[in-house]
Amino acid sequence: MFLFNLGSMTSMKNIPAFFPATFIKRYKRFFADVRDQQGNIITLHCPNTGSMKNCQVEGSPCWYSLSDNPKRKLPGTLEIVTTSYGQLAGVNTSRPNHLAREAIEAGLVPELRGYQQLRTEVRYGEEKSRIDLLLGDQDSAQGLCYVEVKMSLWIWVMVWPCSQML
Repeated sequence: MFLFNLGSMTSMKNIPAFFPATFIKRYKRFFADVRDQQGNIITLHCPNTGSMKNCQVEGSPCWYSLSDNPKRKLPGTLEIVTTSYGQLAGVNTSRPNHLAREAIEAGLVPELRGYQQLRTEVRYGEEKSRIDLLLGDQDSAQGLCYVEVKMSLWIWVMVWPCSQML
């Protein structure tokens, strides 16, 4: 298991800049108001459709990203909040697979270093299921490594080496 932290994410190249703010409230399921460092209230898109019961702590630190897409109705996306337990939680459900790939490619996951090939959404098995990330190939000395990325309001990457999948 590998848990991302904000320090390791700053060295990654394909994630947008995260800006610190103070969480105010979430409403109508997809909206969140935050106060930026200049004191401005910004309404952001909240991509998580779950209840986020323990992730809506008024006055707590949070982080958001901005978009330069002129077609967007809201200027940015709520990315990370502080839970009622004081832990950081990722709330952007589209982010974990990208973060996992970036972390692996940047060598931030020691157990997954050295694979020459990384493929996404690869079909496998008789059911033709999809694995989030497949490392290596049949002919490599390391063999194949199946990586399934999970997010349950926490940014976790679950790693099952091929030998443990039987």
